[in-house]
Amino acid sequence: VDRAGAFLLNQLLQWPEEVCRPLIDGLLEFEATELVRLACHPAGSLAIQPVFDRQGPASEKARLRFYRRLLGHYVTLSIDRHGSHLV
Repeated sequence: VDRAGAFLLNQLLQWPEEVCRPLIDGLLEFEATELVRLACHPAGSLAIQPVFDRQGPASEKARLRFYRRLLGHYVTLSIDRHGSHLV
């Protein structure tokens, strides 16, 4: 994961939901294992953190879709130094 790209994605995900919806939808197309790998990467974790933030741009419905996608992977995320920020 490119640090500059991750930072850019993080900043883009700060915009209102109607603006960043294509990014959120694109992330939701990832397989669960890809999302876990992204969440456990130092830069990747930072990139997708706004999606899980309650004050972030993602709607409650989108956040629930992310949570469901990650079902079965919460132990992996919680014991990882970077992935634990999303649990």
